[in-house]
Amino acid sequence: DESRDLVARTLDHSGSRPAEWSFTNTKVRDILNKFYYEQTKRRPMVLPFMVKV
Repeated sequence: DESRDLVARTLDHSGSRPAEWSFTNTKVRDILNKFYYEQTKRRPMVLPFMVKV
C-alpha cells in the first residue's frame, strides 16, 4: 500500500533520534493528508494511532 510505504519512509528519515510522540503524530497526519488529497482531491480526517512497544 502506497500510504504505508510513505509513512515508513517518513519515519525512517528521523534517524536515530528519540521519537517525540506529538511531533510524530503531527508529521504522519500531515504527510497522509497531503497524500490522500493528491489522490482523491478530498480532505479525509486522518487519525494516526501508534502503540508504544
